[in-house]
Amino acid sequence: MSDQSDEGNRRREEGFWSILSTMKSWQSPKESRKKILQHIAIADLLAWGSDRAALSTLSPSISYGPNSEPDRGLDISHPLSGVKIQNWQVIGHQDLISRDNRSEYLGDRERELLQAIAKESNLKKLFWWLWRCWPVAVCRSFGDESLLLMPADPNLPDASIWSYTSITAALAGALAGHNLTSNDIQQRWSANKTLSHPYIVAFRFAPVQGWYEASRKMRDCWAGYWIEHYLSAKVAWKLADLYGPDSLLYPSLFEQPLIDQWLLQEWPEFSEWVSRPSDRQLLTAGLPQELVLVLPKTAVESAMQTARQTVLDSWQELSQLVFQELHDERQWMADLTPNSPSWQLWLKAQWQTDWSATPIGKDSEPLKTDLAGLDEWLETQGRAGGNDESDRLFKPGEMALFGEAARSRQFNVNASSWWGSIVSQTRETLWAVQKGQTWVLPTAFGPRSSISGLGPVVHPPGDTDWITEAETEDLWPREAGLFDGIEQLNASEIVKRGLDKIVAPLLQRQNEADPTGAYPHFTSGLAGYLKTEPPEALEHFHNLGDEVLEQLRRDNYPEDILAEKWGIPWIDDSEDAEYRRYGSRLLNPGWLLEELEILGRSPQQIRASLEDLVRRYYPLNNPTSWYVLAAGNADGTREWIEGRKRKAYSEYVSTSLSDLNLPSGSGESLEQFLAEQRRVGPANHASLSRSLLDFSKKLVPYLTERRHAGRLLYCSPSDIVAYTNLWEWDSWLWDIRQCFRGDLDPGEEFEREGDYWRWGSQELAEEIPDRPLMTMGSDATISFGIVIANQSVPLAIALENLAFAQDEAKKHKSLDGKEKDAVEVRVLHGNGKILKSRAKFKAFQRWRSLTEVMMPNMASAYAPALFEQTIAIWNQHPAPQSEAIDRWMEGFARRRKIFTVNDMPINFPEELAIFLKGICQTAAAPEREEDIENWLKLAAFMLRERYIKLGGER
Repeated sequence: MSDQSDEGNRRREEGFWSILSTMKSWQSPKESRKKILQHIAIADLLAWGSDRAALSTLSPSISYGPNSEPDRGLDISHPLSGVKIQNWQVIGHQDLISRDNRSEYLGDRERELLQAIAKESNLKKLFWWLWRCWPVAVCRSFGDESLLLMPADPNLPDASIWSYTSITAALAGALAGHNLTSNDIQQRWSANKTLSHPYIVAFRFAPVQGWYEASRKMRDCWAGYWIEHYLSAKVAWKLADLYGPDSLLYPSLFEQPLIDQWLLQEWPEFSEWVSRPSDRQLLTAGLPQELVLVLPKTAVESAMQTARQTVLDSWQELSQLVFQELHDERQWMADLTPNSPSWQLWLKAQWQTDWSATPIGKDSEPLKTDLAGLDEWLETQGRAGGNDESDRLFKPGEMALFGEAARSRQFNVNASSWWGSIVSQTRETLWAVQKGQTWVLPTAFGPRSSISGLGPVVHPPGDTDWITEAETEDLWPREAGLFDGIEQLNASEIVKRGLDKIVAPLLQRQNEADPTGAYPHFTSGLAGYLKTEPPEALEHFHNLGDEVLEQLRRDNYPEDILAEKWGIPWIDDSEDAEYRRYGSRLLNPGWLLEELEILGRSPQQIRASLEDLVRRYYPLNNPTSWYVLAAGNADGTREWIEGRKRKAYSEYVSTSLSDLNLPSGSGESLEQFLAEQRRVGPANHASLSRSLLDFSKKLVPYLTERRHAGRLLYCSPSDIVAYTNLWEWDSWLWDIRQCFRGDLDPGEEFEREGDYWRWGSQELAEEIPDRPLMTMGSDATISFGIVIANQSVPLAIALENLAFAQDEAKKHKSLDGKEKDAVEVRVLHGNGKILKSRAKFKAFQRWRSLTEVMMPNMASAYAPALFEQTIAIWNQHPAPQSEAIDRWMEGFARRRKIFTVNDMPINFPEELAIFLKGICQTAAAPEREEDIENWLKLAAFMLRERYIKLGGER
């Protein structure tokens, strides 16, 4: 926020690193004539990018609070959409700009903050502090968390200063090389020695079996996501320890709960700046299976071998802890050993790892050039990047700007201009490698898993490799508090089933973490019913619980036998302890008894008695009869990464750029440049990776677990998997979609500021920072699959349908042929029937409005029947086109006497017409009639199943 007008001078300033004791003997690479240091100094230019550097050298920099307009702040452009937060100002703006020498004042503040770490001699600790704690310290010093968004370049403000410095550090490390020594720097660089070249590296690991689909319990599903999350975190932590946290381009490790947990274990004194992650944060998955890094060429192979070995070692660590818990603590399968073939061989074959690497620019060629050698350099670099003459890198408008910028000594065209295509090429190669590999699985001599059908059922070694089904049945009775006596699992599935028993010691939180709250039960959808209904619903539920408890007491059970974690934060963390008096399994005696050891009476007798009680209290519908799962995926992620969806530069530059006094004759070239499509660069990419943690780690958890009674199972910037409920799934889905796009908040708690969300005027929620939080932006879309499954439907079938539903939503086409931006809802009945309803989100919102009109009348038999009558008449006489729907609706209303019933909403015909138009305007003709019929069937289903009749009590 200095008031210097010369952008080139501003960029050459490097802060006050010289006051750090460990840096006393260092020389700035920009001030050195040594070959290796000049090579490292290119990192700043690469991070800045060709487009940003050319723009910066062409014009003076936009100043914060200039003398002519002291009340003016800066713009902050969204990295994807370009929509701006205008006139951003730091708290204490007036005090700051009123100072005579602002630069000297800010410099003094920086020196003061660095005193906290100035004498630190441990280089690794110093680096981690500067990466993780320094941004927090700066924000606290000024009392303004929005400083995390401070732009690196006020002319093109779509990347923060923190992301810019982070990617600069990563590139500097890659240019220096992993084995650079102090002697290399001090001595003359030998002509026989090769300078280090930076590479983009992608690493991915994946399971060899259906990892999520092979789940019988919700704890299995949660464990599957969390194990992958944990393994990814272990790889990221190991590579960050070796090459620095800045080297992780994606995902960003800043404020990642597991990374913060391990960081605080390594250096507890960081707790002054780093908050200790909560159990809920630690037990929610969110790290992807793919990591993208910036590394020196010489470190690529060793880094990838380290990553692979870390996956395998961490998996063995998890497996060993589960084995010890079951075998040693619970005396399960006494003759089984860790080296038994059915245990160890399958575990060793569980994970496949792949990697790919692409140089930034042509290897062994200059990373930058001047205008004189531009054509030849572009041709060489283009061939290396796979570009032909028809896909020449720089457009005419960019070349015109470079011509103007060449007058400046800061002119720079460099290899990072290819950044988007380099990253995309690396990821495409990775996927090609993965598809070309074959898996080698151990042979199963006997029964296979009863859940997945893959892998041998775990059993102790015998005289031969063969084992019969009768023998495995004897080995798998109901025991250990984890198995029901029917299922038989392979080794990987056992690790998932036992994860919650060992996760507390694994994270070194033995006396605190309660992992039973990490996952919801099938019956936890009851929370949505209790949340949305009047207090009488909770009282009625408690009355039933009292009777069930009284009955179980007769069998000498303790009084807290029905109390358990719900796995739903809205219940488990509620200030009202009454919500936790009884667990949700109370309404399903079968699942309740599965968790209990019943003594004194046969389980069949007790089950029948408890089922009679539940039917008496809930004679029509049981609030736990349905469980709801949701999975969403961002549309067009690849196009965003490559920059193909970016708008023109004019959308991203500051609105104040036109106010600057540009050099004579440069206005025309600047105008040409601003009309070209904005390319994606390193700092822009790093900023996007870090900023999207706002969406995945702050906004989505709040909407899912605080505003609604759901549980987030997995959330990354591009993927969401959640458990929700019958009463809130549609409102939750719309909230998430609006948040994803940075649109208006339906709950009116967040204010829209650019394509950011910021908490409104009410008291700030504990988990929400007091600053603008980034969303994916108004140009982004997401597609969702929703499964509403009867409790009799196995989870594996529901998860399989969830994947299919999400895939079908991606394929859904509008009238103009555009895919995605859609939702498919599947209702899975216990008899095997499936209702599929699919629509664009625009039409889905109209369906929501239609059902909300009828919800107050769901106790009436007319309400669901009205939708079914509408289906019958539409099928007989559909409107030929959307323009005829109003006339069709008039005729329908005249024929149906039901509209005259007093308890029917008078605006139903209007809402029905709006919904029908929404489907007709967004769905292609072959599917339109089926879509209308299925959404009306879904509306009737929702009205019937959401109505819970309270029965007579004792």
